[in-house]
Amino acid sequence: MTNPLLLENDRKKALSRACVAAVAACSGFTTSYEDYGRGGIDPRIHGGDDSSPFVAVQPKSTSSLGTAKNGKYHYRLERKNYDVLKKPTLRPQILLVLSPPLDEADWLSVSKEEPSMRKCCLWADLSGLPEENKEKVTIHLSEENLFDVQALKQPMKQSCIKETK
Repeated sequence: MTNPLLLENDRKKALSRACVAAVAACSGFTTSYEDYGRGGIDPRIHGGDDSSPFVAVQPKSTSSLGTAKNGKYHYRLERKNYDVLKKPTLRPQILLVLSPPLDEADWLSVSKEEPSMRKCCLWADLSGLPEENKEKVTIHLSEENLFDVQALKQPMKQSCIKETK
């Protein structure tokens, strides 16, 4: 057996990117990644309209999301990432949180019928949220905000910039 090249957190990040790519592909969109991605936003999901719509995504992954309380999960986000996502922008920026099971062997199963990633991705739009002075900011993720084909339609529609004359 060879030693894994990716550490556990790297594998979680790769899994969250795979989720983005799968939902984008099923929506008929493409994904792109910046070479360095230092702005905290990576990847982008691109649509095929004349206005060149895209949705910027900040994927995260945690096995400690826990259970929903009153329909909300609580995720602790680094303030620097929060500051990027709360800024008003012309194109939507969303936080995506993948919550794989604790046991890595349960993250993915593959059969003749289907590949299956375990647990879901939740998304949130943080634009317009208030300033925070804490090192980490608690984000409330609605259990209704599953990241799927339907969920991607609204931010992509918002991204379509119409020229005004």
